[in-house]
Formats: sequence, structure tokens, C-alpha cells
Amino acid sequence: MIPKRKRAHIATIRIIIINQQMDDFTLNTVIEAIELFSDGKQGMKQAEEYLKQFSQQYKAWTICIQGLALDHHNTVTFHLLRTLKQKIRYDFGNLIKLFIVSLTDVEVKEVYQRSLILVQKYHSSDFKPIRISSALILIYLYIYTFENQNQRLQDYLQNLSPRFVFDVLELFPEELTQEKTLVIENKKTKLIIDAIKNQQLFPCLELLQQLVEQFTRLSLSDPKNLQERLQFLQLYQNCPIYLGALTAITNEELQQKAVDILCNFVSLIPKAVAQSYQFENNVGQTIMNEIYKSFKDCQKALEDDLPDEIEQYIKLYTKVGRKFIHTIILNVPEYIEAMLKIFADSKTDEFIEYMTQFWIKFIKTIQSINDKQIKDKYNMIYLQLIECAMIRSKITKEQLSMYETEDYSSKIYEDKQTNRHEMKDLMDELSYIIEPNIIINVFVKFIKTEFVDTQYSLDGICLFESCMNLINGMINQIIVLNDKQSFQFIIELLKLYIQLNLRHDFVTRTVFKTIIKGGALLVQPILSPIFDFISKDILSPNKRLQKRATKAFEKICYENQQFVQENLEDFLKLLDKLQSIQNFEKLVKGIANAVCCNTVYMNQYYMRLCSVFATNLVVLQTEYQKAASQNQSIEHIITQISKNLNSVAQIAGQIPQERESEEYKDQHQIVFSVYQQLWPILQYFIENLSIIDHNIAEKIVRFTKHTFRGSFNSFNKELLRQVFQVMCQAYLNTPISSFIYIAEVSVTVFYKYEEYRDILSIAFESLCNITFQHLPKLQSFEDHPDLTEDFFGMLVRFGRYTPQVLLQSEALVILLNLTLNAVGIEHIEAAKSYYAWLEVLFKMLDENSTESFKTPISPELRSKLRSLLITIIPSLLSKLFEALRKGPSDEDVEDYIIDCFIALQKIDFQNYKVLLANVLEEGPQNLLTRIEKQDWIQSHQEKQFLKLYTSRSLMSKLRS
Repeated sequence: MIPKRKRAHIATIRIIIINQQMDDFTLNTVIEAIELFSDGKQGMKQAEEYLKQFSQQYKAWTICIQGLALDHHNTVTFHLLRTLKQKIRYDFGNLIKLFIVSLTDVEVKEVYQRSLILVQKYHSSDFKPIRISSALILIYLYIYTFENQNQRLQDYLQNLSPRFVFDVLELFPEELTQEKTLVIENKKTKLIIDAIKNQQLFPCLELLQQLVEQFTRLSLSDPKNLQERLQFLQLYQNCPIYLGALTAITNEELQQKAVDILCNFVSLIPKAVAQSYQFENNVGQTIMNEIYKSFKDCQKALEDDLPDEIEQYIKLYTKVGRKFIHTIILNVPEYIEAMLKIFADSKTDEFIEYMTQFWIKFIKTIQSINDKQIKDKYNMIYLQLIECAMIRSKITKEQLSMYETEDYSSKIYEDKQTNRHEMKDLMDELSYIIEPNIIINVFVKFIKTEFVDTQYSLDGICLFESCMNLINGMINQIIVLNDKQSFQFIIELLKLYIQLNLRHDFVTRTVFKTIIKGGALLVQPILSPIFDFISKDILSPNKRLQKRATKAFEKICYENQQFVQENLEDFLKLLDKLQSIQNFEKLVKGIANAVCCNTVYMNQYYMRLCSVFATNLVVLQTEYQKAASQNQSIEHIITQISKNLNSVAQIAGQIPQERESEEYKDQHQIVFSVYQQLWPILQYFIENLSIIDHNIAEKIVRFTKHTFRGSFNSFNKELLRQVFQVMCQAYLNTPISSFIYIAEVSVTVFYKYEEYRDILSIAFESLCNITFQHLPKLQSFEDHPDLTEDFFGMLVRFGRYTPQVLLQSEALVILLNLTLNAVGIEHIEAAKSYYAWLEVLFKMLDENSTESFKTPISPELRSKLRSLLITIIPSLLSKLFEALRKGPSDEDVEDYIIDCFIALQKIDFQNYKVLLANVLEEGPQNLLTRIEKQDWIQSHQEKQFLKLYTSRSLMSKLRS
């Protein structure tokens, strides 16, 4: 044994060798680095960096292959194999000549042959990492050299150990179906999958069977040996191991592994075989016969309450049942009956998800077969499924009571809610093969047995709630079918609940959900009692119920505007009464929508509706001034101010935006008049409260936005000037991005009116200059993503709606420099806003992009922009490529970047091909082949090549 002092000395020598040889790779230094890295001690980081660089070298091919031809310790062998595996994975063959270190055709052939020889050497290794790396090498070689379906996988597997064949068959599907980094086209992937699945699967399994039988003749009765045999996956129907797995289903020690094997085997059976109508001599016949025998064992496990065994049985039955569902429906109805018996047992509650998947597959298959005789054959099954769903969806009396207490926790209902969702999905699917009213009629019959006159029990209430929950799963289908009978049944159930005045919060919550989903068709016949019913629960102390009630109120108001209009006085009284509730804005929106959708009612009620909150704001301003002067708490006052500002914003937000014509002039004046009267208060809040609470600024901006869109050119120009002056001053004091956003909105409304142009120009100039003051205080654009998003959003809107204002701005030069520096921003929404601006900027230079702009760009202004941009476009293009290589933060961001390239390509004064060629030469040379670069430069397929460039960049990162 080497003494510690000497080992330390050797480690130090190794570090010196590695540091000196960092650019000179030999087999000996690589082995030294592997051993040093494996020690996990001094020098490990240097060794890791050395090996990383080595893996990217051309020499790595020769060194790995030569090294692996010799015998080494398992650790060295594994690292060399892993490097070779990665080289093949990323650099191999004519198919992917992407990198400088690519191989010539002769070298490809040599690597292919010598790698297969190495697979032969290491296939029987007892060290699993070596065996797995060898298996992956074989898989990659097969995939990359695959040309047609005559190229048989089993030929690669001849004379290899059963354990290795198993490894290959287990790993192969993942390499094709998972999100791996193999560089092959989707078309080729599909060809390989089809070839394996449809032509080569069973020959490979037969080969495995033969190898296993040659390898050993183990007794199936020996559990230890059987467990070893069960490690072999993907078995053929006559293989002893497969039959052993069937035998092991009832063995407590082996059951889980046996079920996994059988489920994997079933997954591999081709769809055409599984769905064959010729059941005799079908591969499924043996499986079905053997597995069906175990139903009695499952029944015993249910009786003995053995959850682990029950789960395995259900997992197996579901998997087999879904795979052979065609055959089962046509030939094995007893399988369906056995599954229903298991489904009905309460001990399977934990595994309801498995079962539901089976029943949904059963229903969908019945639907696809589209044979009335076959469908009717299972009528009794449907009825029993409905009964089971009612029971599964039903909460207990204890849960019903607990929901109404303050210590309610959603965790109590988590498992039950999962089952309830599954049952809703099941009823939804069932409503596609039998009419929903038939299902609901079953519910009604059961409910009537629990409700006799005015007598009912808590258990009956729970059943009622369960039925309403299941109805919610079918509502969409009922609406699509316009199933009037179903609506009638549901209305009767609603009437029953309202008339009996059943005040159970959990049940009421479900009823509200039914009302929300059912909409106008459901509630119109009983509008008055429905509104009374909802109004009571809007004041419920249960916040969860209150939230659902306000949502139902809003939905019904939206869909029954005439009813609200006819009863507006009552609704306004209700609104005044309910101002203290948590979700008050939903009530405001519902009533305001009915007011604003009709000009007559808007003339009569808009100011009156707003006055409720305007009065509150006047009072709150006084209260705030008093509290602030006396150093009292202002938190509650600010909350109420925010709530009332939000209410006036919600009212203005319900005005239809298409009302711009002169015929709506009176409504424009009303909308502006409200804002004008409120402006002194709004100004005070902007100047005094927006710094304290940014939400105040956001609510005022929202109200202002909707007022702009509801008043158009009736908005007084002098007041607009004041609005911008006050907001710009507040923005100067604090970088609240909402104040930029209002300028972005204003230009989309006022751009077409010449008299507002100067005001917009001054506001734009001020906001740009203030932003320039704020940005240096930030370390990067990422420090204030909201400000970045809204600022570039403003540039986009001004660029599209009033490009002349933007191009005449004194801030233009600084804006362009800012644009150059912002390339590569990572925050998703800010990045989208930035790249949208960059696209607009490029389109301004394109004389053929006039449709992108609301007002024309003069030749002089276009020429001005051209002279400023011509010097920075090469840098912009280079930085855009750098952003692509870095990897866009979101797929949508990548699309935004691509749109910039497409816009840039269309600019006529720049030779885009020359620019592109220069950038591709300046950048990394290991991402595209020379041919691909030439094709890109000569073609106009920007999207295709940019997507390729991005994916190759990501691959290069993974590779290193």
C-alpha cells in the first residue's frame, strides 16, 4: 500500500503533468487525468477540465479506440467508453458533419467497424456502466447508419450476452422517443420506430428467448432464480420467462417486478395485433386467458384489504385492458364485468386514476366502433358506471360539515377531489355515447329517494352535491347538443335546492359552479330566484363561497343584460349594500356591462354608477389628509382608495371599444365628463400616494386607459396635456412603468387626430428622457423588467401608429444605442417587447412594409433613419446571433428574434447576404456545415436555418 505522503506527492506530480499537457493529449495523460478525477481529491477540478477539453478534440477518436483495445481498470475503461459514446452521439457520420472535428468517409467506416469490435469486447462485462455505455454505442451506430427497413437490429445482437441484449432493448425506445440530443431528422426517427415496431420486434424477442434458454435452464419454482430471470424485459408469448412473470403475479415478493415486465411487454405489442378482430391464434389470446385467471386472486386481495397487491393487479388489468380493448369489447365481456366489480369496491379508491383511464378507453372505443348493437350490449354497464361515479364523487357528512369551519384545510379534500375530477371526466366521456339526459335522469331518481316532500338527510345532501358535481362534467356536451331535457332536469334540481333553502357551503359552492358553467340557457327560466339565491351568499362569511358567488353573479349579469337593465334600481341598491365584500369588482363589472352595452342605459346610469365610487374617493381623500397630518395609520385608507379606483376603472372597461363614430358622441362626452370631474382627486393621488403604493398608480392608469378608449377625441386636449405632465413628473420621482404604459395606450387612440400630435410628441420626448435618467441607475435591463417591457412597448406603438413622432424625436440617437445594448435580454416578456421593437425598427427602413404602419413615413425620415442605422446594423446582427447561441429564454422569444431577421432581410439598402456571410464566418464554426451556410446565404428560408442554428447551439453546449 502506498503511504499517504507518497500518494500526495504522486497527486501533485499528476497535477503538474495535466497542467503542462493541457493542449497535448496522449493516452497516458488521459489515463492519469481519469485516475486523478476518480480520486475526488486534490486536482479533481483540473482533471475534469482536462477531460472536458479532451472529449472535444479530434484526437479523442484515436485515443479512445486505441485505449479501449487494451485492458484497464473498470474506471478507466468506463471513462474512455463514455467519451467514445459521446463522440459518436454528437460527431458521428456523414449524416451530421457539423463540427470541425468531423470525420471523413474513410474514418467513419473505420470508427464504425472498430466500435463494433469494442462492443463485442465489453458486452459481457459485469460492471453495468461499461455494459450500458457499450449498449448505447451500438444503438447510436445503428440509428446513424440506418438507411432502410432491411437493416435488421437483430443482426447487431447476434453472439452477444442475453444481459446485453436486454440492455439494448430496454434503452432503445428511450433514445428515440425521449427528448434526446441525437441529431437525426423526425422523418428518419419515424422510419426507425416503424421498422422496429412492425418488423423487427418479435425477431429480437425471439433472439432474446433463445439466448436466455442457452444461457441457463433455471427452475421457475425457485424464487431467487426466478427474480433473476424476471430482469429480462420484452418477452415473447411462449418464452419461459414471460410465463414465469405470469406465474409470479401472485407471489408477494415478485409481484411488482412481474407486473412491470408484463406491462412493458404489452406496451410493445403492435396496435394492429392488439386490435385484431381475429381473436383466435392472436398473441393477445394467451395473455388474456392467463391474466383473466388472476381476477379471483385480486378479489381475495380486496377482501383481505391488501393495498399493495390491489394496486399491482389494477395496474396490470388496466394496462392489458386498454391495449386489448377492441378484442375485449367484442369477445370478452366478462373482462368488463370483472373490472366493474373491482371499480365498485371502495378499497380501490386510492387507485381510481388507473381505473378511470381504462373506462374512458372503453367508452372511446365503443364510440369509435360505432355499432349500435355493440353499444347496446353494454347498457347495464353504463348504468352501473353512473352509480359508481355517484358514490365515488360523494363526500362524507364529516367533510361536508368541516368545509364550513374556519379551520378548513384543502389538504383534507385533496385525495377526494382527485377522485371527483376523475369521475367528472368519466361522465363527460359517457355523455358522448349516451344522451346526457339519460344520465341525469338516473341522478334524479336517486335524489328523489332521499328527498321526500321537505324531508331529507345529510346523506341525501351529500348525494345531491355528488350529482351536481358530475353534471358539471357534462355541461359542455349538454350545451353543444342543446339537450333541453337535460336543462329541464338541472333546473328542477336547482329549484329543489333553492326552495328547501339548503344552506350548506360546500353544496352551494358546487351549485354555483353549475350555474357558472350552464350560463344563460340554464338560468333564464329561473333568473329572479337565482339572483336572490346568489345575493345571499355574496355576504357569506366563508370567503371561498363568497368568491364563487360573486363569479356566478358576474357571469349571469353578462349573459342576461336585459334582466339587469330591467331591474337596475334593485341592482344599484344591492351594489351599495355589498361594497365591503372581497370580490366586489366582479359585481361592479357585471352590472356595468349591462349599463354600458346599451346607449340608452349608459346615458341614464353611467354617471350615477360612477358617482357611488367618486363620492367614496372624495371622502377617502379627506380621511387620508387628516390621518397623514396626525401621523395615524393610513394603510386601511389606501386599500379602500385602491378598491374604489379599481371600481371606476372596471366600469369604464365595460364600454364597447368599437363605438368611435360620431353617433356615439353623447356617450363619449359622458365618459370624459366623469374623468374630468375626478381628475383633481386623481392628480392628488398620483402626486401623493403613487410613491407609497404603486397599485394606486396602476389603478389610475387603468381608469385613464379605458377613458381614452371610451371618449376618443372628446377627451379635452388641455386636460390630456395636464395628465401627461402630472404622470411624467411622478415618473421622474419614481420609475413606475405604468406611466410609460399610458403613453403607449394613448397613441393607439389619438394617432389619427392631428390636433393631438404635439401633445403625444411632447409626452414621448419627456418619457424617453426620464427613462434615460433611470436606466443608468440599474445594473441591467433585467433589474426592472416591467420598465423595460413597457418602455420598448411604447416604442413599438409609437413606431407603428405615429412613426413620424418617433423619427423626429431628439432622443432617436440615444434610443438606437439603447437598442443595440439591449440585445440578448433574458426576461421573457421584456425580451418579447424588445424584439417586437427591433422588428418595427427594421420595417421602417423597408419601403414595402407600409401595411405595418398606421400613418405613412416620409422619404426624408426614412433616409434619416437609414443613415443612423447603417453603421450599427452589422453589430446588431452579430449580437442577434450571439443571443441565439446563448439560447432564447422562451420558444416564443426565439420566434420574435426570427421575425427580426426576416424584417432585416427585406431591407434593400443593405447587402444582407454579405452581412450574413460575415457573421457566420466570425461566429463559431462548429454549428453549421459549409454547405448549410451556403444554402442559408443563397436561400430565403430564414426561419428554417435560424431554428437549426439555435438547436445546434444548444447541442454544442450540451456536448461540452
